[in-house]
Amino acid sequence: MLEGCALPNRRLGMSYYDVVRGAARERADTTTEDLRNLYGRVPANDLPATFDALRAQQLDTRGAVRSSLAPDVAVQLGVPMEWRAMTPEQFNVVMAWIGEDPARLSSIMGSGDIGYLNQGASRQVAARPQAMAQALIARELGLPVPIAYGLPANYDENYYTSAADIMSAAANERALQQARQAWAAAHPGVTLTPWSPVYLGREQALINAAAQRPSYNVPVSTP
Repeated sequence: MLEGCALPNRRLGMSYYDVVRGAARERADTTTEDLRNLYGRVPANDLPATFDALRAQQLDTRGAVRSSLAPDVAVQLGVPMEWRAMTPEQFNVVMAWIGEDPARLSSIMGSGDIGYLNQGASRQVAARPQAMAQALIARELGLPVPIAYGLPANYDENYYTSAADIMSAAANERALQQARQAWAAAHPGVTLTPWSPVYLGREQALINAAAQRPSYNVPVSTP
């Protein structure tokens, strides 16, 4: 039985496992939203508060939805995998190591091991705390990566369709581009992962293209 979840009434044609899987998905959604709110309250440039938030991330009884450090990196640095098992000094070692190269954010893993979810659904759940922890740490360390600037992974020119969203994405890309240039100048020995803006410099053309799609009602003029 799922702890803390009230099972909905069984609907006609739904099996018991359909019901509990639905409850499991709801719990995953609730827990990840709690994490999002928790991380959103962390002040900028406050690593102690970041450490506290990561340590407190187990908001369900099993701690199923969480982030952690990759096992090989934990061994390399001589620290525990789990944030809650680290001392402040060990956390600072991890942050210093990640801060040397933005690509090292990939060492932050996610878990979504909630009962009754299949492997694919569990992977999708795990990707959420992973991405949120990576974004939080990137912001705190000032790392120039898309996720720290409100840009989703693997987005393309069709990801945003409204004029306001396209303009916002272009502004975020401009800020990221400037941050990458400044970071590269300050760290000449590190090669940043290649990245190119998608919306910046093409705002009006993409707004016009989006307006031509019959399924969208996008204003042509920019805000």
